[in-house]
Amino acid sequence: PARLARESGVSLRHLQAVFSEAGTSVAGEIRRDRARIARSTLQDTRFDELSVEEVAKQSGFGSSVSMRRALEEIYNLNPRELRNRRS
Repeated sequence: PARLARESGVSLRHLQAVFSEAGTSVAGEIRRDRARIARSTLQDTRFDELSVEEVAKQSGFGSSVSMRRALEEIYNLNPRELRNRRS
């Protein structure tokens, strides 16, 4: 959140207030965005050779555990289930 505020040229407090007015948080949106990236990567056959740990790292998560928690919370699916649900 602090980096996003700095890169956006606004204070962290202002950025948090804007997100709060929208009913969300900066950290929550960052986590959702990382989960979207992870889901896309897991469902793309071009990235089948990547381990779950590598997908987590490339998606911006600190660990595969935090990625798994986010995916299960947001999509109700774990990484293996996402790989099996390809479009």
